[in-house]
Amino acid sequence: MNWEDKQDMEWLLWDYRNCESIHVLGGGPHRQLIALEHGLAVDSMDSTSLGIYAMYGVWDLKRKNAPDDWDYSRRLTESVNNYCRHLQDVCH
Repeated sequence: MNWEDKQDMEWLLWDYRNCESIHVLGGGPHRQLIALEHGLAVDSMDSTSLGIYAMYGVWDLKRKNAPDDWDYSRRLTESVNNYCRHLQDVCH
């Protein structure tokens, strides 16, 4: 199979096992954490989904409603803090 045939195929996590490091772009936070759970060397992760979730609620391993008095900044801060806590759990 040549490169032109492969570029239309979805790559699986296993395909990245020999990479020195990866940058995870796209997908929700839960899906991104799976890359770490599989032991891949992740250098960075896209946070767009957290920003989108924060427009409507807060993220804590799933989308949840946030208290009515939380503005966007507070919902985003809580979502990022939750994400970082889960990253630490996965990495340790």
